[in-house]
Parts: sequence; structure tokens; C-alpha cells
Amino acid sequence: MREAKITAFSFFKFLQPKNGRTDVREVSCRELLEAAQEYQVRELCFWICVNMIANAIGRCEGGTFRGGEEIHERDYYLWNVSPNVNQNSTAFWHKLVARLYQDNEALIVPALTRADGMDALVVADDWAEPEEWPSRQNEYRDVRVGEYTYQYPFYENNVIHLKLHHRHMAPVLNGLYQSYWRLIEAARRDYEWNHGQHWKVHVDQVASGDDGWEESFQAMMTAQLKPFLESNGAVLPEFDGYAYEKVGDRSGDTRDIRALIEDIFEFTARGFLIPAVLVSGKIEGTQDANARFLTACIDPLCDQLQEEITRKRYG
Repeated sequence: MREAKITAFSFFKFLQPKNGRTDVREVSCRELLEAAQEYQVRELCFWICVNMIANAIGRCEGGTFRGGEEIHERDYYLWNVSPNVNQNSTAFWHKLVARLYQDNEALIVPALTRADGMDALVVADDWAEPEEWPSRQNEYRDVRVGEYTYQYPFYENNVIHLKLHHRHMAPVLNGLYQSYWRLIEAARRDYEWNHGQHWKVHVDQVASGDDGWEESFQAMMTAQLKPFLESNGAVLPEFDGYAYEKVGDRSGDTRDIRALIEDIFEFTARGFLIPAVLVSGKIEGTQDANARFLTACIDPLCDQLQEEITRKRYG
């Protein structure tokens, strides 16, 4: 079967040994939490872009023509209203776009003819990778839609097979995600340190020379300093021979972290050929950005849909 979708793969990839061998590794809760945080940022960027494209495609009206004149008959209803008994056209196009950008390809297969005698089309969730032949039709086996797996193969002339790019962009984006996430983690740790409580204690030489000083010092730190630092209001006793001095300040804010996350949104949008201003939510320049979004992202996808649908269903 084809490999699992890239979003699930990238979340657990850090658990796999780099040498390719199978072994046992202990994973801390902190590692799992950091991986989950990185995964959520990736998912947010990815699905914002996918949903923008799916919404644009869903609002397009597919035209059907006969003899050069537009007609509104069964195929018009199939593509614009109800492609199958369980989905309207908007849900159908959203699933198609999601599969296309998750797997770099998507497959539409015919379902059983409906009770009203109309054709039905569904988007496949998975299928066995076919052998590609230069001069004969490809065969698609083990096609799965939801929980149902077709027991018979589909041939190339009976399916609508879409491929987004010649090379899958997801591995490139994942590499950028990992690089930027290390920068975000560094900025987050710097922010937490600058806004945390850091003190140094100067201990008089006489006090530090007493017998059992190290044990008593550790006990004092645990019993007195820790509650003082963690409490909203507390009193810290100061003994002879000890002097406390605060280290660092509360300079800096979260802008550096936000800027790095915005960078992730920007290069994710570029990977989808979407102007970054549309993903950031800014208003300035959106009219020109919308035109570029339609030209660079939506038009090529619609062209491929038009070509594949026409050549497979109408000849």
C-alpha cells in the first residue's frame, strides 16, 4: 500500500533511529510535548493553506458544453451539486484538494450508479501504487474509500488521476519546519530565562568552611529559597555570611517567537504558491495578492482538472 500521509509520518519521525535499524529508545514526556507542539504548528500552517485552496475550488462553477454551447444537464449537476449520495460538491472538492496536497496525488473513481440513474464519483483514500507502463493502461488495485475496499481493479481510462507536482514538496517543507522550530525553541528558552527568577548567592568564606556546609546549604535552598521564588508573596531570611543578588532582567517579549512562527506561515504559503499576505490575515495589498493567488495556484489546478475530466469522461 502507499505510504501513510506525511502529517502523521512527520510527527513520529523523530522516534525512528537515524541508522535505520530497529532498536528501543526511551522518550521523555518533554520530548513528546515538544514534538506535539511542533506538529500542531505544522498542521495549522498546512491546513490553513489547504482550506484556502479548497474554498476557492469549491466556489468555482464547472461548465459543461455540447457543440460549443453551455448546457446544464446531468454532468453539470454531478460536478456542481451532488457527485455522490453522501457528499455535496463542496465536501467532495474539499476532500479532493486535501488528498492532493497530503499525498501529491489524488484519485477519483466511479461508484455504483445511484437510484435515480445518475453516475456517482468518489475520492479514494488509498490504493496500491500501480506499475507505470509507457504504452498500456495503469491498473489501480485495492482502492479504498472510507472503510470499503474495492475487490476489483480500476483502469486508467476509468479513473481521474491527478498529480500535483512532479516532485513532492512536503519533504522540503518538513526540513524547513525542523530548522525553524529549533530557532523557535531557542527564542522560547531565552524568553523564559529572561522572565524567570535567577539569583546568585555570595557565601562568606567563614560560612562555607563550616563542617557539613554543603548539606545544610542544599537543605536551605530547598526549604526556603524555592518557596520564596515560586510564591506570589513570601519572606526570605538573610543570614550572616550570605548575600543574595538577582541575575538578569525581564527585558524582551514574545515578538521574536511570533516573528519566527510568522516566517513558518510565510514559507508554507510560498510552498503552496499562495501570497503570504493572504495567510497572515493582513489587509494591505490583498487585491493584487488575490489576483496572483488565482493565477499561480488556482488556475493551474483548474486546468489540470479540466483536462483530466474532459479526456477521461468525454474524449
